[in-house]
Amino acid sequence: MTEAPIVVRGSRAKLRRAAALLSFMALLGLVDAIFLSQGAARIGFVLAAIVLAALAALGARSASRTDPVLVIGADGVEHRTVGLIPWSDIADVAVAHGPSGPRLEVHVYDETEYLHRLSTLVRLLVRLSLRMGHGLISISEGALDTRVVYLHAQIEARAPHALAR
Repeated sequence: MTEAPIVVRGSRAKLRRAAALLSFMALLGLVDAIFLSQGAARIGFVLAAIVLAALAALGARSASRTDPVLVIGADGVEHRTVGLIPWSDIADVAVAHGPSGPRLEVHVYDETEYLHRLSTLVRLLVRLSLRMGHGLISISEGALDTRVVYLHAQIEARAPHALAR
């Protein structure tokens, strides 16, 4: 008998709070640009406000999605953006700790096989993340409804082969 898949969803409340905070920061940047700054600083605040507003929009969009972020099943790990990664393609799974808290990192043997599945913008962001040593999938616990330590243990327990260390 196979185990039931583990379905992981995004934490809608956490994503909404992050989107609200980013929106507020974008608004402060615009207020600073309009009323307080001059010259190059004004341009910098406007650009920062645009980036923060875009991130807020992405966070709000993610908070409105109901499909799973991650599914750990019999065939492998399926990510909402990357798709299914079979167990045989997973080289390592780790819990990394950074400024935004713990995150689940899934490393594969050949990233290029999966990069073509991504949109141009996401592909650029994932390539940058890979260059910084992150996995093909790198998910912050703050964006999930499940603790990453639990997910890590479940992936290791379900992997039909010993993951590389």
